[in-house]
Order: sequence, then structure tokens, then C-alpha cells
Amino acid sequence: MRIRNYAFVLLVLLVGCKREDAKKSSSQADSLEIEQQHQAAEPVPTIKLDSINRVNDQSIKESDTNVTLAYVSYQDSSICLVGNMRADYRIFGYAKPDTKSEKLLLISIFTDDVDGNPFRCKFGAYYETSDMKNMNLKYKGTSGNFIKAVIIANKKDETVVYFEKKWIEFE
Repeated sequence: MRIRNYAFVLLVLLVGCKREDAKKSSSQADSLEIEQQHQAAEPVPTIKLDSINRVNDQSIKESDTNVTLAYVSYQDSSICLVGNMRADYRIFGYAKPDTKSEKLLLISIFTDDVDGNPFRCKFGAYYETSDMKNMNLKYKGTSGNFIKAVIIANKKDETVVYFEKKWIEFE
């Protein structure tokens, strides 16, 4: 009888310990998830950005003419891009008409370009223009091999942005 009581107590202790371990694992998983969210907000190492650039640029080159272009509406000069999963696109908006200038905006089909905004574009990274909440793009003119546009944020704040001409077509 005593052996049964000891066995029962031992069994209860073992089950209780396993539940405590499960709680700790759940708590650790929650902490890890929060930590990963904070890590996503930290700057991405240059080596990783170079790798993302290399891979995604190569994919664009291999796509040749099977790419999605943003279009300018003749009605209101708005610039729009609707994503197409079967055609690649990767359009940076620059602060100056120069691909070496600050990257203000990115519209890309590539998840590693968009998730967490790894290029730290001031106005964000998106899959298509409809994802840009409280922001619009308006065509203003051309400047060499670039299209000059403005990012209109919250219907009032305007910031000049330049896109390479090869990514824009007129509707």
C-alpha cells in the first residue's frame, strides 16, 4: 500500500514538472518571438543587403521582358503598380536622379526586399502601390533616365522621388 502511495505521489510530481516545463517553453517561445520582432527593426548587415541585391537583381535580369511595370494614369498623373506573381519587379524610388542616392521607397515582388524594410527606405517597402496606406505617387516629369514624381503622404506632405524610366509606362 505504501509503495502505491509513493508511486502515486511520484507520478503527480512528474506530471506537474512536465507542465511547468511546458509553461517555461511557451514563455521562452513568446520571448523569442518578441526578440525577433525587435531584431527585424534593427539595421540589416550590409553583407546581407548585398546578398539580397545580388540574388534579386539576377532574377530581374533573367526575367528579361517578363516584368511588371508601374504605370502613370493620363487622367490624374497617379503612378500605380499592381503586383503580378508571374512577373518580377523591383522598383526603388530615389531622393535624387541617381541610383547611388538615398533609397526612399521600394516596390518589389520579392519578400526579402519587403519584409521588415531591410533597405530602410524612409517611406517603406511594399508589394504594390495599393499597400501604401495614406500615400500616393504622382508623376511630375522626367529628369534624364529618371521619372520625377512626388510621394504625397496624408494628402498634404509632398516629397520628391525619382524612379528609373525603365520601370514606368504611360497608360
